[in-house]
Amino acid sequence: MMKKISKIKSLPIALFAFALFAMTSCTKIDDRDQFVGTYRINATGSYSMVINGQTYTEPISSANNATLTVTKSSSSENTVFVSGYYNAEADVVGNTITIDSETDTQTQDGTTITLTVSHNRGTLSGNTLSFTSNITGNAYYQGYSYPIYGNISNVAYKQ
Repeated sequence: MMKKISKIKSLPIALFAFALFAMTSCTKIDDRDQFVGTYRINATGSYSMVINGQTYTEPISSANNATLTVTKSSSSENTVFVSGYYNAEADVVGNTITIDSETDTQTQDGTTITLTVSHNRGTLSGNTLSFTSNITGNAYYQGYSYPIYGNISNVAYKQ
């Protein structure tokens, strides 16, 4: 008889533990939360342009106070907005981020330059976001097109 009473008394505890487990196992974690914030970004690399068979290379370096801000999208559960040094939407899965490509065209003094910056998948480790970017494009001047290409290494530190 004593064993039967003991089992009956432990039944509510077991049911409570099961209910608690069921509620917490269904709680969805928003991967974007870890990315949200303002970062100080250090972008370094170079780009090259080929003119009449001659390659000209220039360094790329972000300003000391360059920032990158990440905010959640309200329209999609995996999307964030990246603004500041880069401006694009991005998809987040776990601790990785995939930033959409950016294309810009500018004309100055008769030269039109079209550049696309494609970002490779980035990783957030602690407060450090790291990713690389590739530059492709063309400079158009006096009816000629000159290819532009380059690479950027990006390391951003959450503030």
